[in-house]
Amino acid sequence: MIILGVNAHHPDASACLIKNGKIIIAIEEERLNRIKHFNGFPHLSIKHCLKYSNIKKDDINFIAINKNPYSNLYEKIKYNLNNFNLVYLKNRIKSNLIVGNIHTEFNNIGINKKIFYSEHHLSHIYNAVLSSPFRSANIISVDGSGDFVTTILATYLNKKINIIKKIFYPNSLGFFYSAITKLVGFKNFGDEYKLMGLSAHGTKDANLDITFSKIIDVSNNADFFKLNLNYFKSINNLPSLQTNNYSSEEFLNANAYKIFKISNNKIDKLKKNIAYAAQNIFEKTMMKFTDFLYSKNKSKKIIITGGCAQNSLFNGRLTNYGYDVFAPPAPHDAGGSIGAAMHLHHRLSNKMIKNYRNNFYSKRKYTNKEILCVLNKNNIKFSYLEFSKLTDTVSKLLSKNKIFGWFQDESEFGPRALGHRSIIADPRNVEIKNIINKKIKKRELFRPFAPSILEEYVSDWFVIKTKSEYMNKVIKFKSDKINLVKAVKNIDNTGRLHTVNKKNNYKFYTLIYKFYKITKVPILLNTSFNQQEPIVETPQDALNCFFSCNLDYLVINNFLIKNHFK
Repeated sequence: MIILGVNAHHPDASACLIKNGKIIIAIEEERLNRIKHFNGFPHLSIKHCLKYSNIKKDDINFIAINKNPYSNLYEKIKYNLNNFNLVYLKNRIKSNLIVGNIHTEFNNIGINKKIFYSEHHLSHIYNAVLSSPFRSANIISVDGSGDFVTTILATYLNKKINIIKKIFYPNSLGFFYSAITKLVGFKNFGDEYKLMGLSAHGTKDANLDITFSKIIDVSNNADFFKLNLNYFKSINNLPSLQTNNYSSEEFLNANAYKIFKISNNKIDKLKKNIAYAAQNIFEKTMMKFTDFLYSKNKSKKIIITGGCAQNSLFNGRLTNYGYDVFAPPAPHDAGGSIGAAMHLHHRLSNKMIKNYRNNFYSKRKYTNKEILCVLNKNNIKFSYLEFSKLTDTVSKLLSKNKIFGWFQDESEFGPRALGHRSIIADPRNVEIKNIINKKIKKRELFRPFAPSILEEYVSDWFVIKTKSEYMNKVIKFKSDKINLVKAVKNIDNTGRLHTVNKKNNYKFYTLIYKFYKITKVPILLNTSFNQQEPIVETPQDALNCFFSCNLDYLVINNFLIKNHFK
């Protein structure tokens, strides 16, 4: 049984193919069309999946989509009757028309199959549960909104998902966090990670606590939290996620800006403290979800999914509280294509088939022959080295402060660069952090970088021994190690931990190990291979970014390329 899973007309459009419950191939549309967070129909992703899996259109049995316009109808009708708003109604109608037209879009590309609609958060949950190592766990799925739901609290036990609680639109922890992200000046869709990073630079401000209490009430234990819509401009007339102006739309109205007293575009002490307070409220609310689930079954295994699962600061702190935390490699909407397909497979077969570690990468490899053609086409001078010699050379150059683009095999499926599409550097030199932020990535100087560490050395360098293969936990460095890795520690002495093991990431592991043999530091600075664009996918993308970023060297599989303009 072959199922085409799709996230369409929603941010981070994507497609995947699963066969008998196993992921064959998956990719995000933005990696191919180079438009960040693309929210249309994933034409290129579907074409890519079919081409590189050798599966024909006629081989597909079903299509699964991570949205269901027919779910939660009672709550939708109730809300619309109580909050009639022409702009809101217009956008909802437009959204439903797009969903209704999706049959035509599939017909236009020659895939005329029965479509299964998987409720948005259920898709998140299936993606997370079936990529987790757990046989049982509590589940939190949180994002802005999907199918009128903003949060689901559930359990996974005896191969069954049991929904315990749903929180409905417009009360959304994701919208709250997005609203504050835009308030402090980060206007693009998906900029919430910037607010999280900035929060470490702030401090507690009692006056801000009072201000925040006016827009979000976290004291009500029965409802967990409630937004005060008097301060929100766009909750009732929020543009559909299908529209292109969503990323620039404000959530808060003039009343909110007035009480926060935002006066300029600079990242000042006030904005840092706002970020700190917002992160604190986010964590407090997430802990209420966690405590509620723990009261039901006393399990300390917890799966977090949805866009808010990318808040690695909370994931790390929850780990610090003794929880075994898992967030999938693609907890955001792109992962919904996998989740929808898995949901359908479970419906049809009554089998919950684990894909732990199987959705790490997109499954499309570029051969040395393909890469050589690209290099010759661009008149690139290169050295071809066997892998052992290559890693010897690269590790030595890294120890001498050279900065690399590192491109190996398949691209990662998800928002994190995990050692296949990465910019890497020596973590010991604090100046490298500023160089990469200012000259290479061209982004805010406060932004931290991830430490990619050999898994077996985590307890030597961090205060908690934990796995974080998908770079989704922020953990504190040990005090005696902080000054050895200044380029990858945040101001609060934490790092967004990425654990690397030999079995699942052999090439990157080998490179870090050889760097460790030279420096006695089993860590490399790791950031995504891009510059204000989607992470590179193809060898040509890598070359384009290599020269625009002005990196020292580029490695594509076995090819080593030096930047002769530096």
